[in-house]
Amino acid sequence: MYSVTECVVKRPSSFYRLSVVLTGLGLLAALVLAVLIREQYRHEPLARNEVARLESPDGKATALLYEAEGKGSASFLYDVLLRSGGQTELVAHLAGAMRNDRAYGVDLRWSGNSELDLVYLQAQSAQVLVNHVSAGTGKVNVVLKPGVQDETAPPGSMLFHLQELREPGM
Repeated sequence: MYSVTECVVKRPSSFYRLSVVLTGLGLLAALVLAVLIREQYRHEPLARNEVARLESPDGKATALLYEAEGKGSASFLYDVLLRSGGQTELVAHLAGAMRNDRAYGVDLRWSGNSELDLVYLQAQSAQVLVNHVSAGTGKVNVVLKPGVQDETAPPGSMLFHLQELREPGM
């Protein structure tokens, strides 16, 4: 058994305390830097290209499809816009959309003058942002149509295929 006089409490050396404090500050600085880099990367504007355009049967509205390279897990991002009467509105956003097992993208199809169908096989995410859009004297309903395979879609992204058509052999 130890007596009270034999129990000596050892205090950490000043070198040890300093190393713990510096390690903590280093970890905190690394965390702040990681958050700042992530925020800048997340808000960096994406370069997007128009890859499809389809006028409604009555000519009062035009659907536009834009493609951008994805960040993170989505390979390509797609924005669908509807233009009518000089106004353009973002109506849907899809990430990682595919038309078949080798072709990325979305097919635009009009079902009459009042329904725009966004047709694709599958997507990592798909969202209609505006269901009903004023176009001319009526409204256009925007509808997601997953599960439709387009066997005629060429492999790769829609932009890649358009560039191949413009500049064969590239």
